[in-house]
Amino acid sequence: PTIWCPTCRTAIAQAEVDDVAREATMVTLVFALEDGGALPIATTRPELLPACVAVFVHPDDARYRALVGRHAITPLFGERVPILNDYRVDPAKGTGAVMCCTFGDATDVEWWYAYHLPLIVVLDDAGRLTGRAGPYAGLTVSEARTRIIADLEAAGDVHGREAIRQTVRVHERCDTPIEHIETRQWFVRLL
Repeated sequence: PTIWCPTCRTAIAQAEVDDVAREATMVTLVFALEDGGALPIATTRPELLPACVAVFVHPDDARYRALVGRHAITPLFGERVPILNDYRVDPAKGTGAVMCCTFGDATDVEWWYAYHLPLIVVLDDAGRLTGRAGPYAGLTVSEARTRIIADLEAAGDVHGREAIRQTVRVHERCDTPIEHIETRQWFVRLL
């Protein structure tokens, strides 16, 4: 996985990334539990739902301890994903349960690698959803976010929205939010 700018269509170095504060919406989605029940998950990236490969909870979070080892079903896409625990989950953020998508951020990359999770490539190098996103293929990130939220609401799978202020990593040259995509990189050794 590479830090990628979909506007410049290039891999970028960590040194080329800035942090920008912006307004966002935290959407609480409802994942069904495979053996009955529901699991609420809050996210600012519902457009990555087709790339969800796991759900993580904190090992000391009593609310979810009994769910570890079970499976959840992603809304809209119906994919069966494992519920795992990891100390990097912040139980106080959102609902305390986090969807891991390949790839929404650096933590998703770390979890994917550490837990040997499947790789679902849902964003292309132009920042559009791939065929793995089904009916959302070809949409930009913002277009897909709007459509997926509308479809989740129509299905009754949105249980709340909250306006939040968040820090977003952007490419310093164009202020485009960065993505993490799988791509080839070239490394040159200088003598």
